Amino acid sequence: MCAQRKKCERAKKYRNNDLPGLLEIKELWNSCVVPMFRDYTAVSDDPWELAGAVEQAQWLWDRYFPDIKHTVQPQNDPVFFLVWFHVSFLCHAIASNIIKLQQQVYTWRGGFASRAEKAVENYFDQRPCFDDPKFRAAYISWAVREPTEQLDDHGHKVVIPPAECPYMWVRFEDDNPDDVVCMFTFRDQ
Repeated sequence: MCAQRKKCERAKKYRNNDLPGLLEIKELWNSCVVPMFRDYTAVSDDPWELAGAVEQAQWLWDRYFPDIKHTVQPQNDPVFFLVWFHVSFLCHAIASNIIKLQQQVYTWRGGFASRAEKAVENYFDQRPCFDDPKFRAAYISWAVREPTEQLDDHGHKVVIPPAECPYMWVRFEDDNPDDVVCMFTFRDQ
């Protein structure tokens, strides 16, 4: 025997025309109630949480439309549906824009790495003395110093960048590899 599934009732969708007393409230609804409810959700710990949202919507309704009696409900209510719809639509649009912006930042950052790889490749290709991988490795160890770690006043590790980066300078004295003296301006100027 087949189990019968209970057919779920579809959620009702409302439009501004479904608001009680639309002709009397339309201007205040769009200019005050929706923006104030949006502001309420913007400062909430979790804008998707309904706890307190129905009470806030009721408070706004009673404040701006005291002559139109209506009890805001979390389901099957045009007032709550529409005010929540405006806010959730805005939140979705903002989240979508943030995701696009994050992707652009990731792409921009990724460009640094690929350009740096090309610059290093080009640097070594132009200097035959670095054809041997051992010489390249030795140069990189010398020119790109490792950062050190120290403990701060609270006992947390802090990364300390090297005091000098010889690869950045036009000229330097490296008679003493532990005390490189950098001279002139940066290489790219």
